[in-house]
Amino acid sequence: MGGGPTSTDEWDTSGIGGSGRRSGGRGASCFVEDGKVPEDVWGGDAYSWSSLRTPWSYGSKGGTTSKEVDYGGGGGGRVKIILKDLLEMNGSLLVDGGDGGSKGGGGSGGSIYIKAHKMTGSGRISACGGNGFGGGGGGRVSVDIFGRHDEAQIYVLGGISHGCPENAGAAGTLYDALP
Repeated sequence: MGGGPTSTDEWDTSGIGGSGRRSGGRGASCFVEDGKVPEDVWGGDAYSWSSLRTPWSYGSKGGTTSKEVDYGGGGGGRVKIILKDLLEMNGSLLVDGGDGGSKGGGGSGGSIYIKAHKMTGSGRISACGGNGFGGGGGGRVSVDIFGRHDEAQIYVLGGISHGCPENAGAAGTLYDALP
């Protein structure tokens, strides 16, 4: 989870492979190399090397299958919430990657960092990868809350791959500091 990003030769950087991109989890690629199965070929490795406890990275844009048109889904945003006392989480907090459709890779999920003394409500917190020709990797969520009275729904799922349904984007990371 820590350290620098892996070398760029480990994933499709050509921009025309329609691969999903990466953040907290690996993106999917539907192009199969000789001697490999689809599950062994990734669109993008996890690159969000910021702190697991305090993530602060944008998601990355998905790849495209065309040199003329950019079909890749956009990367997710980033959100930081630091409160002294109570967070009422009854709505949705989303930094999901954008969908790339059938001709572009899904964007990777972004980052959410929440620190508060208490949290109530059953809202939704999501940093999922976008769907596309290759699904985008899930993002990062860190929830540092001393006491919870309800359970918010938290998601860091990878996106669905339309070009190879058996090879979705990988899940991102969830850091839960609940004592």
